[in-house]
Amino acid sequence: MARISWTVEAQGWLRDIYDYIATDNPRAAAETVDGIYERAQALMDFPELGARYRASPRHVRVLPPWLTRSHVNFSWLGSAAIGATGFALYLRGWSSTGLLTIGLYAAFGFDGPLHYSRAPFDAHTVTMSFTIWFEVVAAAAWLWHRR
Repeated sequence: MARISWTVEAQGWLRDIYDYIATDNPRAAAETVDGIYERAQALMDFPELGARYRASPRHVRVLPPWLTRSHVNFSWLGSAAIGATGFALYLRGWSSTGLLTIGLYAAFGFDGPLHYSRAPFDAHTVTMSFTIWFEVVAAAAWLWHRR
């Protein structure tokens, strides 16, 4: 797992951001600084997330504003909902629609190994790797079943 180092300069920027926003809205200032901190913490789990800032000799990453842990979790839940919906449709007698929906979910499963292009294998926890490969195996099983 990666380690996050906040430089004195970065801490000063966070303080400046907070002070600037807090003149109008202290709550919004705290939420903004907390959001920046949360996005940076995602680098502990995914150290290759975002784009490398090449102007720095250090390993500095630039994260897009939408990339937070809660966004990643929400995306995963949305993907899982597609599979659950397909299964429910299949069980309710809408077999063609259900299988088509499950097939869409299975197609998403084959992109699981792309996680390793964003962060090295050893940067993933056992649980992360299990879920990644479970999705791939589930997608392959669905295709095998459809033969």
